[in-house]
Amino acid sequence: MLLEVVDAGSLFVLKSKGTWWHCGFHLTTSIVAPALLSLPYAFKFLGWAAGISCLVGGAAVTFYSYTLLSLTLEHHASLGNRYLRFRDMAHHILSPKWGRYYVGPIQMAVCYGVVIANALLGGQCLKAMYLVVQPNGEMKLFEFVIIFGCLLLVLAQFPSFHSLRYINSLSLLLCLLYSASAAAASIYIGKEPNAPEKDYTIVGDPETRVFGIFNAMAIIATTYGNGIIPEIQATISAPVKGKMMKGLCMCYLVVIMTFFTVAITGYWAFGKKANGLIFTNFLNAETNHYFVPTWFIFLVNLFTVLQLSAVAVVYLQPINDILESVISDPTKKEFSIRNVIPRLVVRSLFVVMATIVAAMLPFFGDVNSLLGAFGFIPLDFVLPVVFFNFTFKPSKKSFIFWINTVIAVVFSCLGVIAMVAAHRSVSALNKHHQGLFSLTRYENHDSLPSQMPALRSTTRSFLDFYKFGNKKAIEDERARLNDEMNRGYFADMKEFKEHGGKIAAANKTIIPAASAIKFPVLAVTFSNGKSLKLPIAPNSNEVDTESLVVPKVSLVCLSFRASSQEMISSWSKPFLESFGNRKDLQLFEVSFIDKWLLGLAPIRKLLLRVLQKPNNNENSVLQRQVGYAFGDHYYFRKEIKVLNLLTGYILLLDKSGRIRWQGFGTATPEEVSQLLSCTSLLLEDQ
Repeated sequence: MLLEVVDAGSLFVLKSKGTWWHCGFHLTTSIVAPALLSLPYAFKFLGWAAGISCLVGGAAVTFYSYTLLSLTLEHHASLGNRYLRFRDMAHHILSPKWGRYYVGPIQMAVCYGVVIANALLGGQCLKAMYLVVQPNGEMKLFEFVIIFGCLLLVLAQFPSFHSLRYINSLSLLLCLLYSASAAAASIYIGKEPNAPEKDYTIVGDPETRVFGIFNAMAIIATTYGNGIIPEIQATISAPVKGKMMKGLCMCYLVVIMTFFTVAITGYWAFGKKANGLIFTNFLNAETNHYFVPTWFIFLVNLFTVLQLSAVAVVYLQPINDILESVISDPTKKEFSIRNVIPRLVVRSLFVVMATIVAAMLPFFGDVNSLLGAFGFIPLDFVLPVVFFNFTFKPSKKSFIFWINTVIAVVFSCLGVIAMVAAHRSVSALNKHHQGLFSLTRYENHDSLPSQMPALRSTTRSFLDFYKFGNKKAIEDERARLNDEMNRGYFADMKEFKEHGGKIAAANKTIIPAASAIKFPVLAVTFSNGKSLKLPIAPNSNEVDTESLVVPKVSLVCLSFRASSQEMISSWSKPFLESFGNRKDLQLFEVSFIDKWLLGLAPIRKLLLRVLQKPNNNENSVLQRQVGYAFGDHYYFRKEIKVLNLLTGYILLLDKSGRIRWQGFGTATPEEVSQLLSCTSLLLEDQ
């Protein structure tokens, strides 16, 4: 029996009148969007091999998943049940609750999130065009978001998905234009004599690198994401067999032409300096002038703005479908007064709301990876293979059953981890914005010392709350939270901008033994799995002095965030050069990993395996020992009076484990001399 849906949404919005060409236009607009301009940024966390592998893997898995989804829809259509919506598929294939409480809400959240993010990015591109014409212009970002919202307000009134076919054909041309422009500009800049230095090393402390990998995967998933395949296939006129496959092939031809060229050329030109939007790399930060002509900047932003408007309208269609089903009367004509006025009012209201959110919360553009983890991964990687297995019921011994099961399990796990990583990134970046209707002239996070700096927040997991059963524990935790709130990330960042992490000058002389404080006991784990506790002192019960020589002097370098690693190197390198032949010295570089998830034993072991080993000189007796301190370090910081987590701390310990000298931030030549002379004095005294 043919499944007839008589609601106004299917009649007026999801009209089945299109050809496979039109389907290809819709697919290309929904997938090949300006999010691809962030692919070089994703590569900076993955490197060449992993970046290209993830890009190829994303293309292969999404093409496979979309094909399975299309075949499932065609199969049900051949049985007389043509499903027009994602939630309809979940309703009939899985259960009504899956469609109502899971697939439907997630799809709507993703679609509306894309509209908001596009409104913000459109405003940013309009502002970039404005600053090309008026370099000293005073208009604010939220004003340009409102201008873009006005354009969106007009386009949102197109009555049906099918009526967007000409706009989406233009969108295909626009994505080719700005992708080719971005690739050409990257090659041009990369070959310039004053081009940025090409450095492809993956920077950051271990925690940042691990979260960066999953965050990059979520960005790539978002870039390939669609989330509205059933709604697009609903626009194809019957019979639908084979038409969607032609549209997918057309779409992925454009994907290969755009995604790979932008990702590879952008990462080749800028390496680890690639920004979240590749266009921002075209500005020379040192001279404040563009590497390319200003008219070129104006044009590529214009192409991007126009395509963003098309993408936003495409993702409004599932929302319009729901709105039409609620407010319109299917027994009346589509353009009757009864249906036109409610449609105009409600669609305009939703566009205005999206514009207001984008204008009020300018950090919403940072949720690219969060959208991918929360919405696109389940909708585009997990559910299609589940729908296929439930519909066709392949044998559990068949290859296709197991490949589908593996895809569902792997990407479900990846989605959870990527959501944690994306939430960490977004939470950190949100701290840098000034609040509602941000008045900053230019929002660029890449100038900050770390791409994903961690917040100064409590590192306790919810599993620790069993400890709060007594009054003292509650009071201690309250005092701790109050301390953390009083000294937050904003204060650290302000100090860092003022003096580059130089919170104080290094000691000029040795601290007298009588007034020196003891270095707190700190458990350190090395990448080979071995561990010890610092300080190494003769009276310590934590170390077997027969197997480990107690040093006369130890230099301990502490890094709490990725921003301090280069600072530490400025101290440790000259120290190694001067005392490389001494056996009575130890050099430790300790990175703190305070996320409880990474401290769990299985994850910690996996993390230690992938961490880079220190690159030591085999001819040197003194070796860098790079270790990692897992878990909460609040009380450790409190004992040695560490406040700013963005800077590096260098401590010189005597054989009794007392702190006899301190340095901070990046070393100056004078401070290096002081470190070396103080070390020599300690060696002589002891």
